Order: sequence, then structure tokens, then C-alpha cells
Amino acid sequence: MSGRQIVVGVDIVALSPQSSRQPRFAAVILDGNNVVERFSEISLRRLLRLLKAVKPSMIAVDNIYELAPNSKSLLKFIHLLPKRIKLVQVTGSPKTGFQSLEGLAAKHGIFSGGKLSPLQAAEAAARLASMGIGFEVCVYEEETRIAVSRGRSVGSGGMSQARYQRSLQTLILRATREIESRLRAKGFDYDLVYRRTVHGLEGSTFIVYASRDKLHGVVRPAKGHDLRITITPVFKREIEFKPLSSIPPAKKHLHYLIVGVDPGMVTGLAALDLNGRLVLLTSGRGLSRGRISRILAEHGYPLVVASDVHPPPELVAKLGSMHDAVVYTPGRLLTTSEKQELVHEFCEKHEGVQVEDSHQRDALAAAIKAYNSFKSKLEQCEAHVRETGLKLPLDEIKALV
Repeated sequence: MSGRQIVVGVDIVALSPQSSRQPRFAAVILDGNNVVERFSEISLRRLLRLLKAVKPSMIAVDNIYELAPNSKSLLKFIHLLPKRIKLVQVTGSPKTGFQSLEGLAAKHGIFSGGKLSPLQAAEAAARLASMGIGFEVCVYEEETRIAVSRGRSVGSGGMSQARYQRSLQTLILRATREIESRLRAKGFDYDLVYRRTVHGLEGSTFIVYASRDKLHGVVRPAKGHDLRITITPVFKREIEFKPLSSIPPAKKHLHYLIVGVDPGMVTGLAALDLNGRLVLLTSGRGLSRGRISRILAEHGYPLVVASDVHPPPELVAKLGSMHDAVVYTPGRLLTTSEKQELVHEFCEKHEGVQVEDSHQRDALAAAIKAYNSFKSKLEQCEAHVRETGLKLPLDEIKALV
């Protein structure tokens, strides 16, 4: 094949993926503007072999669910694709709406109207994608989890078993340090969560802020008698569609946020706007820094990231740096009774606030404490703006305080 962009267009033949029989596909290989080869009917297995042999930059379809009957099966299909191949849906996305493949083909001079055969549909999809028309189907976050654990469970009782367990904990600690050293040497951004014991570690998990393919040659999976290292890409919570050509994003009103974070195996997260109103209160197990940032991005722009302890935990400091936000700490460790009082007073003033666990309570207490420290300046700012009588964007001005 030449050095030009290669695109494989695919369309289903006759059967639906919902059928008990295996679906068949029409496929067209497009190299630049030239059709290199056409396949009128091939199986999914042969299609995957073809993609591995040809190594196209994109596989283009008019409907991703022609490749699989549901999201779970689609994720499996994408996982089987050779690395760096984009899956493109040319007909649109749930947010932007859809157009018919026939309509798009006619509009761009590929085929002149009428119902397309599977081979024509495959070619049309390939040509549209090569023209930058369509949406890349994104299922992976720019995150990878590396878990270090023991290779087998240890039974109860016996001095020899106790010695063996100690040696495993030491082995896990050594492997964790080795992985951390390699990640640092290559300049990867990561978070590390571990369970410490007297003799080492019970287990550890790295959340590396890079795609799985970028870690090839840096860290390798292992499955031994004593030690296991697993490397898994992080899937998005829902499938996203990224336009091949830039489309101006829809404008959405977002708040400036004062964020409270309570890190741990279960992380609490709270956010107030610049008027002290609750915008977000949640908690979750294994929330990575990337996941926290994505949750916050749905609600606004963090101006302050706060902790209820001093000095701030590493996660809080890194979140602040990531968002170019002020990191706030109370100057000393807040007691449980102080946090309970802060949250109780807040809940009395704001109806409907449901604090479900201690992690949410601590995160909310941190956010309230931070807001209270800036409250007088924010109120002074608001008063000065109102005195001018001008219609100024109040939140934008408060954000500069």
C-alpha cells in the first residue's frame, strides 16, 4: 500500500447483528482516492484479519451498531481492532443528529441518489470519512490502570504461610517501586493508591494519565505464581463521538466552582458556586484524578480546590495544579465535630441537601470552609459592581478576586 491515507468502509449484508446467524459484511479498501479492493461478503473474523493486514487509519460505517448488537459487544469489537485505527460513524452523532448515507453520498457527489447496495454503502462511508465527514467513536479515556497484586491467595494458619505472606508483601512493594521508577523516568503523570502492611504492600494501583499504547515497552503485564501485574485501559462511562472536522461547541452556562475533595479509596467530592450554593455532592470508589476532573468539567470551572487537612493530600495539590486553581487548606486539621457543625449549619440554610456518607461530609466541609474564607471579598466585590449600576458579568468579576 502507498503512504496515503487508507480507509476501510464497511456495511452489513442482509442479516442484522440481532440475528442468531453470524452477520456478513461488504468492505471496500480506499487508498487516497482509489479503490484498491472490494469484498462483497466477508465474516467478522475475516474483516478483523483484513484490518490487521491492511492497517488502515480509519474504519468507516454508517451505523456502529451494524458491527455489534449493543454497547457491550461494540466495546469488545473495538478492543479487537489493531491499535491506532479510528472507528468512524459518517452519518452523525446522537448530539448533532443524523443524515442518511444516501443523502450524504449524493450531497458530496459520491453516488447520485437512490438506495445503495452494501458495496456502494461501504465505498460511500470510506470516501466520506476520507473527506473528514463523520465522527470518531471514542470509548477509551486517556487513562490506564496498572494493578499489582499477589498471584494466588494465601491460606490461613501456619508459620510457613505467614513467612510466605510477608515475602509476597515485600515482592509487591518491590514491583511497585520498580513500576513507579519507570513511569517517573519516562515523565508519565500518574496517581498511586496502595494498601500498606508492616512488611510491604498488600496491593497497589497506578492510574496513569496516558493511553494504553503509550505504555508499551515501559511496563509489561505479568502473571506469575507469586505476583500479578495487570494493565487495563479505562473505558469512558458512555460512548463519545468526536467530529473529524471541527464543529463549534454548543455554549452552555457553567459555574465557577469552589471544590472540596476528601481523597481515599472512596473519594468525596463537593462543589459550591461563588454564591455559596451547592452545585455538586457525590462520592465514589476508585475515582481517579482524571475522572474527578471530568465530573467537575460537567458543572463548571474550579477556581479553588480545598481539603479539610493541612498540608493538603497529593491528590488535592495535583488537582489544583491541573486546573490552575488556588489550593486551600484550613491551616490545621479540622476535627470531626467541626466538620459536622459546618455541614449541619449549611444544610439548615439550604433545603434538600442530602449528605450520604462521611466522605461527602468531609468534602462539603472543606468546600464550605474555603468559601467562608473568601466570602467577605466576594460580597464586597458584588456590592461594588451593583453600585456602578452597570450590567456586568458578576461571576466573571468575582472570579478575578
